[in-house]
Amino acid sequence: MGNRESPARKNEQSEKNSATAHSDDNGAIAVAASLPKAVGLPSADNDQVASIKSKKMEGKKIIYSLNVTLSCTEDGSKRERELGLTWVPGTIADLQDEVQDQFNIPVFDQKLTFGPTTLSSKESIQSYSLRNGDSIMVEYTTEANVAVMLETVTFLQKTLTFLESVEPQLHLFPISPELQASLQTEIDVTQLDAFRHAYHSAKSPKRQIADALLCIKAGGLNLLQRLHSAILRIPFKLMPLHVQLLEFGMCQMMWTLSAHTETEAAVLKELKLDNIVQSLFRVTLLPNAIISPPRNPYTEPLGDIQLKVTNNLIITSTGCLSCVLEYESPNIQIDLASNPKFLEQIEGALQSLPASFRLSYLLAMSLLTALTYNLDTHRYLCKPHVIQSIIRTWKNADPTPENNATRGESIYLKYSAALQISMLCASRNSLTAQYLQINELLEQFLCEADANEIHTYEVELGFVLNKYIPYLRVAYMPYHAKKTVQACGSDPRYRNLQMMCIETHVLFFQVILIGERERKRMVDQGLMDYVICLPSVLPVGSRAQQRAKDLVTMLGKEMHLQPPSLNTMARARLAATHFGLDRVLKAPVQELLSHYGLVLHRLFHIALFLLLQILVLYLSHLVLFHLVLYLLVLVVCHLGLVLDVAKVVLDVAKVVLDLGKVVLDVAKVVLDVVKVVLDVAKVVLDVAKVVLDVVKVVLDVAKVVLDVGKVVLDVAKVVLDVAKLVLDVAKVVLDVAKVVLDVGKVVLDVGKVVLDVVKVVLDVAKVVLDMGKVVLDVGKVVLDGVQHCHHHRHLPVTTAF
Repeated sequence: MGNRESPARKNEQSEKNSATAHSDDNGAIAVAASLPKAVGLPSADNDQVASIKSKKMEGKKIIYSLNVTLSCTEDGSKRERELGLTWVPGTIADLQDEVQDQFNIPVFDQKLTFGPTTLSSKESIQSYSLRNGDSIMVEYTTEANVAVMLETVTFLQKTLTFLESVEPQLHLFPISPELQASLQTEIDVTQLDAFRHAYHSAKSPKRQIADALLCIKAGGLNLLQRLHSAILRIPFKLMPLHVQLLEFGMCQMMWTLSAHTETEAAVLKELKLDNIVQSLFRVTLLPNAIISPPRNPYTEPLGDIQLKVTNNLIITSTGCLSCVLEYESPNIQIDLASNPKFLEQIEGALQSLPASFRLSYLLAMSLLTALTYNLDTHRYLCKPHVIQSIIRTWKNADPTPENNATRGESIYLKYSAALQISMLCASRNSLTAQYLQINELLEQFLCEADANEIHTYEVELGFVLNKYIPYLRVAYMPYHAKKTVQACGSDPRYRNLQMMCIETHVLFFQVILIGERERKRMVDQGLMDYVICLPSVLPVGSRAQQRAKDLVTMLGKEMHLQPPSLNTMARARLAATHFGLDRVLKAPVQELLSHYGLVLHRLFHIALFLLLQILVLYLSHLVLFHLVLYLLVLVVCHLGLVLDVAKVVLDVAKVVLDLGKVVLDVAKVVLDVVKVVLDVAKVVLDVAKVVLDVVKVVLDVAKVVLDVGKVVLDVAKVVLDVAKLVLDVAKVVLDVAKVVLDVGKVVLDVGKVVLDVVKVVLDVAKVVLDMGKVVLDVGKVVLDGVQHCHHHRHLPVTTAF
């Protein structure tokens, strides 16, 4: 059904059916958990990533940091973070790389602003005067699993180098035990499972797109193509199991990367469709094979695991092709549809065992639907054996104990088959027993189909479609086209089949337009007006018209509808009655109407010519002579009457001539008025030119003012830089003053201590002086005593003292 992507389902209920079918927001079906389970890699949010990064940088010295405001445009949230670097970045590109590494925001999704200025990745840090400690804002849409995506790219490069070195040995059979050990050591296929797990655990489709774009821009898709080409040079039967698992995982990864419209340009540039087709054709999906993904290639029996790898290689390559074929690739579509081996693979998928029929069936239908978008492929896909395979699988879609299918699965399988069959039958111009059988199946399905039930199951699968024109094309199929009338005439069975094909595609729009996202896409693509016009162009009283009325009523309740323009209504009518939707969407409506009028003009001339031919043939049976004679007699007998009539005609001609003169005079007056109006218009034009010149002058003045403003802004930036420099110098002077003040305080304290010591010394000196005085007084007393003694003895006295 035009599926687009291949992520795993959220709950991975693979134990139930041994295979998990799913589709993401672009609608493709895929195998989940197909490689050995890797260590769980839950997607961390920005806060967790930032905390982990900060712990890793704890032992390193941060020399440059910025205050970063992370602004998410998807949910409107803002977070303040610090971007710490152990080196000084030179360019804005270096800064973006660090933002990607520390905050998991891809470089291509970053918009950096510093104040009112948007930072360009080509400029240097100095050109914006971005200094340590400044604040910037990073606007982004969503985060990505940067580490896992880059690790996957590194793994692909390492694996490519290793395989190219051992490729000659892989052509030998059997391979040596040493090479087998090297393959298991060097080719870690669990890395592809880590990629799958990180991709499918993303919180939103936009994050999945970011992961895919990051992987592609890092060279992942280019490496995948080179590695795939190297593997395809080795015969599949000679490849060791590990290399077979690698090819399977690579096809699954290419399926994932090609599943978004945002990656379409890169995929068309890098992806090699021939390689995908070669992977599809170099193995065969056996009918009634058990399609279940390998769980552990080292514990399961070798025969079982190789069968599963073979079948799943076809499944993943089919899924990848179903995505890529929705692009504009008509040549590959026709090449595939005309290839008998491809049709055999599709029939094998449609005949797989009931335990996993849902997966193989939906994948086959997905690829067939992508091929039917090209009308030139219908002559190949409408072959009886292909139609019969679809009918047989459709009949086996009812829930049974063998297939474990739920009612929702059964209805959805029938729904996808009905769309596929009706798209093919709508372009056929002949009735066969198969188409009559399809008539009965469509009648039964349309009676029991419920749009809400189908939509609920699509939501469970995560189904989203991007292309609506192929389905709208069938709804606008001209239901009384020339080829149909010539081929089937008025056969009511074909008419009934044709109307049921149209009704099936009206049901398709009832299903998808329940979702708000699909309604917005239809409006953006300009197709909603054609849906609104459906009740007016479908046959009155038909079930298809009633279903279209219900659809428009539902849309009116869910959204504000505007009446389609006259241009759109004219196109819708021409599409449903004559030209079909494709031509109406491409050609201007004037060309369509002129072609339609030319056809009517030619039909009128043909009818007139035939009428004259019939009249001539009729007159040829009469006697021409008698007829002419009768006319002459009639004219002679009534000659007077003829003259009177001629006079009356002449008088009338004179009156008409006089009237013509009056009209001519009036025309002259009107001409004079027109001349006056033209003169006035010339004056107005001259005034407009003067006004235009004034506007140009004002614009030039505005440009000058703008240039002056830019100069002032530059001067202000210089002044701001000078002010910042002065502020830094002032900070330094303040720090020096603080140091001098602290030194002064220390010197003052030391001075106080020295003063106290001096006071103590002075006190000691006073004490010593007092003691000296006492000693002197004692000496005097002693001297007086000695003198007194000598005096009494009459001895000579020495005055030593």
